Amino acid sequence: MKISQPLPQFEKERAIIAVLGRKNGVFYFAHNGIIKKVDQFDVEPKSYSDREGFFSSSGHGEFFGAGIPLKDLREYVRAKFLSEIGERIKHLEKSNKANALYIFSPQGLIPLVLGAVSTEQRNKIIKEVIAGNITKKHPLELIKKIEAVQKSGGKRIIKSKEAKKILEKSIRARKVIKGKD
Repeated sequence: MKISQPLPQFEKERAIIAVLGRKNGVFYFAHNGIIKKVDQFDVEPKSYSDREGFFSSSGHGEFFGAGIPLKDLREYVRAKFLSEIGERIKHLEKSNKANALYIFSPQGLIPLVLGAVSTEQRNKIIKEVIAGNITKKHPLELIKKIEAVQKSGGKRIIKSKEAKKILEKSIRARKVIKGKD
C-alpha cells in the first residue's frame, strides 16, 4: 500500500512497525513510500484437561475443599506472547534488513515488551515506543501517530482541556518544590 505524500515516506529508513495488543500482534514493513503487512500472530490460551481444571469435593452435606488449575493461564499467555514478540522482531529485522523499529503497545506492557527485545535491538533500532492498544487501526493511521510523536519531539500529546490543566498544575508544583519559581 502506498503511503500518501504528506506522511513520512521512510526513504532513509527500513522500518518495522510493531502493533501489539495484550495477546496479539501485527507487524508492518515501511520503506520508500510503501507499507505492507509482513506478519501477525495471536496467542491462544490452551484449554485445560479435566485433571487441571477446577473441582470441589463434598459429602454428607459438608464442603471439604476445592482445587484450582495447576498453571496460571494468564501467566502462560503473557510468557508465550513475550517470547513470540522477541522471536518475530529478530526474524523480521534480519529478513527485511530493518534499521528502525516503531512499537505500539498498551501502556502496562511497554516494560515487558522492551524486555522481550534483545539489548542490541533496543539500543540500535528502536526509534519510538508509543502507548496504545490499537491493533485494529489502519496502517496509515499508525504512520500519522508516528508523525505526530516525531513532531512533538517525544512530548506528550494531550487533547482534553482538563488533562492539560492538571499537567500544567503539576509542572508548576514541581517548579515550586524545586525552588525555581
